[in-house]
Amino acid sequence: MREMLRAYQDRYDIGITPDGPRGPRYRVQNGIIELARRTGMSIIPLTFNASRKKIFRSWDRFLLPYPFSRGVFIWGKPLFVPRHLDGDAREQKRLLLERRLREITDQADRYFEKEPGNR
Repeated sequence: MREMLRAYQDRYDIGITPDGPRGPRYRVQNGIIELARRTGMSIIPLTFNASRKKIFRSWDRFLLPYPFSRGVFIWGKPLFVPRHLDGDAREQKRLLLERRLREITDQADRYFEKEPGNR
């Protein structure tokens, strides 16, 4: 957290995986909410999918696009976390972000379904 706050102070953009380095998959961890609260930056949910890919058997089902496949990035509505929020309100923001990420991930997962060879 300290390194990310320092990067923010040095005017870097910050991108993190909200379900953390160990998961569980699709469960947004509190760190991203706390980082947004402390910095005043909005969270922009973002996801990716590819027309042809390898999906690893890791906990996060890491996706590696094959060469020459097509990809799609989908982002959701930015989420602002005010500095003054108490614990319950922070949890509501966490759940809202989790829901928004699932929605755009589902959208990205369906993006290539209608193409031949992607059934």
